[in-house]
Amino acid sequence: MGEEFGFEVHIIQPVKIGDHLISSSHVRDLIEDGEVDKASQFLGRPYSIRGPVISGYKTGSSIGFPTANIDTSHVQVPGTGVYAVRILHGRNSLNGVANIGFNPTFHRDRLSVEVHIFDFSEKLYGQEIETIFIRRIRDEIEFASADELVGQIKKDISAAKIIFAEEVS
Repeated sequence: MGEEFGFEVHIIQPVKIGDHLISSSHVRDLIEDGEVDKASQFLGRPYSIRGPVISGYKTGSSIGFPTANIDTSHVQVPGTGVYAVRILHGRNSLNGVANIGFNPTFHRDRLSVEVHIFDFSEKLYGQEIETIFIRRIRDEIEFASADELVGQIKKDISAAKIIFAEEVS
């Protein structure tokens, strides 16, 4: 096509990181598997999604951990699980945890992305935020009760805060 349309073509050799070729399909596979920290090595930045905050079931608020539910209809969502995330809201960079999944403890059947932002109480409905995935903490699992889930969320928050502290040091 270069000859036909009058532009120069340069062939670039494949580039590897470790044993893997840098390719969009490999990055997509890593993201689908929840390996966002590995995907960031190939992307040159952490993987993130942008979307407006939509109304959810309000379950997070009812158990003491309000969440921003993100409309993910136009983005590739990482695999189900809990993640340490950074949220960009306007000019603010905030830390939090995200759950991607089907909320099995409450028997939901719709995939959701819910972000709990640490020490934050502002209503974000309709506003667009960017969720930056730092590291996967654990799989999504079903708990026997809301109280068990609350206990695990507290552990997830502690784990995320350790991850953020490691970034600084």
